[in-house]
Amino acid sequence: MLVSMRYFWKDCGDTCVVSGTIYALIMHFTGCGSCCYSFLYRSKMRRRYMLLEEPCADCLVHCCCHKCALRQEYRELQHQGFDMS
Repeated sequence: MLVSMRYFWKDCGDTCVVSGTIYALIMHFTGCGSCCYSFLYRSKMRRRYMLLEEPCADCLVHCCCHKCALRQEYRELQHQGFDMS
């Protein structure tokens, strides 16, 4: 079983699957996966593209309005030239 799971994760090759699984586990056990996990991607994106941390800390943006934060990140990735389809 352990060997087959290792090959499954190796064959996936997609960090989206791993991230989704971690997010789901955090949501299941804490009930607040949105601000506990997804703000890390906002911080990473902000550092990569040298964006200012405004109007407040990344964690607070995700805690106060998770949907707005995700929309902002989506638009920024589109602006950076990522194909979001």
